[in-house]
Amino acid sequence: MTPGGENRQSARPACVKTCGSGRLAATERETIMIRVSVTILIALLLAGPAWAGDEPSCQDDKQADLEALTEVISRVELVADAVSAYNAANAVERGNVEVNLAYMKKMLTFGKVDYAVYAARWVLSAEPDNALALSVIGYCHATSGDVESALPGIIRALEQLPDDESLLADAGQLLAWLDVQEGPLSWPEGIERIIAANRGEWEGRADFRQAYDDAAAVLGQFDEAIFAAADAVEEIRRAGLAIEDEIAVLTERLAPIDAEIYWLQLELADVEAELDGTHRAAAQLRRQINIANARIAELEAKSPRTPAEELELARLRSDVASYERAALRAARGRRDRNYLRQRADELRDMIRDNQRERDEIVVYIRGLRREMRDAKDDLDRAEAELVVLQSDRRKMIRGIGRLLEWRLPAIDGVVIDVVAAGEDYVARTDLPARMLSDEANAAGKLRLARKYIEIDKPEMAIRYLQLLLESFPDSQVADEARELLERLQVQS
Repeated sequence: MTPGGENRQSARPACVKTCGSGRLAATERETIMIRVSVTILIALLLAGPAWAGDEPSCQDDKQADLEALTEVISRVELVADAVSAYNAANAVERGNVEVNLAYMKKMLTFGKVDYAVYAARWVLSAEPDNALALSVIGYCHATSGDVESALPGIIRALEQLPDDESLLADAGQLLAWLDVQEGPLSWPEGIERIIAANRGEWEGRADFRQAYDDAAAVLGQFDEAIFAAADAVEEIRRAGLAIEDEIAVLTERLAPIDAEIYWLQLELADVEAELDGTHRAAAQLRRQINIANARIAELEAKSPRTPAEELELARLRSDVASYERAALRAARGRRDRNYLRQRADELRDMIRDNQRERDEIVVYIRGLRREMRDAKDDLDRAEAELVVLQSDRRKMIRGIGRLLEWRLPAIDGVVIDVVAAGEDYVARTDLPARMLSDEANAAGKLRLARKYIEIDKPEMAIRYLQLLLESFPDSQVADEARELLERLQVQS
């Protein structure tokens, strides 16, 4: 980003304060005097070549000008003054390492990371292993959510500053993020070697371990829900398969029942036919006996009878005797008809029992099919929930840089909290902007406290709520923060 005017909007990273603000104290009179001196000095330096006419400026004069402007950059109290001095130095020599280092450090003390990055790139073009410039660029990538791009610079910076607590904390968060990656990552050559060679030593440092554990807690906040959702999906799937198996077993039972009903019905038809035949034969005998006896009575009433009538009477009496013998034989076979009637009743009962069992199985299968549809709906919902959780986890991992706390290494022995430095600069230069910054900062700390509650880190939540109330007691969210803090303290 090219340096701009003093009021240019700064892309302030959303992290929390952990270090001192690096605040520069100066009275209003001193500030005015410095600004006047800066303006005069820049004007003289820029006018120097014109005074010299056609004579080229000597290298010593050029170096002296750059040193003077570097000193100016390190002393100014306003962004606009630093930008003016920096532009003047670029007019003398563009990309001077000392000028860009001074400008980068000064902008960090103002909390203007987007300005510092511009100088950091110039420094790296001349000094590819400059630890501060590497960490500044890595810091900006991390706070913007691009953790993959942040890792190489911070790891290379830590290799050169192995005892820097800020870089150890940053590396702990980065390796916690690295450990949950699923796909391949693309980094400059040597980064994996640095990690492999130094990770064991880093893990022995408290700053690294604490940052790793905190980041792992944030990164793992979806894991329990994902495991539970995956278990639910598997349980529902197993239940659905069990229902399918039960339906298949019951369906197989229907076939033999249907076959048994069929054969029982055939046997019943045969028994009923046989029983019906014996009933018809007995009825026919009774009708024939009755008819013959009626004729015999009629003939016997005649006197005298003709020879033909005598012959007919004899024949009828013979027929009645034959019919009565047949009826006697049928009476003796009554036990067979009783058996047939009993067998028919048994067959009907067996058919009814089988049909009842079949109907019960069909009804039960119908209920199982409803359960199967419900289980399918539950499975679809559970799988959709699992997909959403996995998607949310991937999104969170991709943008984890915005949720974690990133730090810069010590600058000339002082650790600068860029966010606090930016707030301090706004407070000194612009009251309305300061008020807006306070509200935004207070709201951000409240959001961070809630995030720590979600990942079961109440002590961290208490810390940031206390910091919020100490720094912004009159903010719009102060009452809400106070109530939440009281609740957490009671619980702890």
